Amino acid sequence: MSNFSGLDFTKSWPGTLRSCPNVERVIMRETKLDRVLENRHSANIYTNVKKIHNLDISNNHLTDLTEVTLGPLSMLRILNISFNFLSKFPVGLLSKRFLHTIDISSNRLTYLDSKVTTWLDEQANRHKVKLYLNGNRIICSCETMGFIQWLSKTRVHLDQNGDYECFLLNGTITTTTWVINNFSQVFVNCSSQVWLLFSVISTIIITVVLIVSVIIFRLRWRISFLCFLHCLGKKDRNPDLNFKYDIFVGYIEKDYEWVCYDLRNRLEDQMGFKLCLHHRDFDLGESIFNNIDKNISESRFVIFIISPGCINSKWFESEIEIARNKTIQKRFNNIILIIKETTPARLMPPVIRDIWDNISCIIWPQNYPNSVGEIEEFWNRLEEILKM
Repeated sequence: MSNFSGLDFTKSWPGTLRSCPNVERVIMRETKLDRVLENRHSANIYTNVKKIHNLDISNNHLTDLTEVTLGPLSMLRILNISFNFLSKFPVGLLSKRFLHTIDISSNRLTYLDSKVTTWLDEQANRHKVKLYLNGNRIICSCETMGFIQWLSKTRVHLDQNGDYECFLLNGTITTTTWVINNFSQVFVNCSSQVWLLFSVISTIIITVVLIVSVIIFRLRWRISFLCFLHCLGKKDRNPDLNFKYDIFVGYIEKDYEWVCYDLRNRLEDQMGFKLCLHHRDFDLGESIFNNIDKNISESRFVIFIISPGCINSKWFESEIEIARNKTIQKRFNNIILIIKETTPARLMPPVIRDIWDNISCIIWPQNYPNSVGEIEEFWNRLEEILKM
């Protein structure tokens, strides 16, 4: 046994401990150990005395004991850390398998958390365990309710039979035994607090789920379309020069009459181009996405009819998105925009603004049907682009 009590370790360490590497019992009361451990270079004070079984470091104004300090003490069986300023049970002790006696009395503990009590119970299953807690400021509240219950059920041998001074939240001082005997009365409001917490958490979760659901619902078309494009991008498609159609025409129902009579008549009947029109050429058994994808792939050119009504058309926007994707894949530009009515660029679908520099754009005469010369110039310009 080595008794260094009263010795100023700030001046005598580390030589003092190095002189007795095989010591099994060490008493270090009032040795200013707190100042030694404050220095990170001397925190590993027990590195050279790993055989210590019994250690007394009481009365040292300690506020913490780290794993660096306690780590080397793998053989520790008895530890006295009473009369210090510890507010928490040192977690470094949880790795000491042989530790069976801990005196942590007269410190500043308010309770032991579940991790510590679980470890103590596991230790008690291996061997007899003694724990000294008297002189700490135990709090009896909803937060420490589990610890108070543990005092009455544990197999760990507690000093004073587990009957400690206990402080209620209303300022009343009583004992843990009285609290345990009047458990339902003392903690009557705890269940309501638990339900309140549960209700708050549930409300938050439900609110988040509802918000996400609304966002998904409002963007369901866009999400579906992005998934479609993702799958489309994985397909290994080589450019096919044997097109089924000369031109795929994208338009909204408002422009149906102009497309079917003016555009179709001029391009198909007079110029000899074969058009793909969704109301006429889409397969009924296929999904809209697949129809758009297949027919754009099988068309040499893609014409989009731009008018104010197309701004809010999701299907129209999907056609432009797929056409753009095809243009990137095949590495040639084949998109033509026909601006049928005055539509400010800022109001056009974002995907059109993204590809504006890589497309051909012609404007349908605004004075139709009076501007015969302008109309003929329009058709000639369109034919010129299609025959490039």
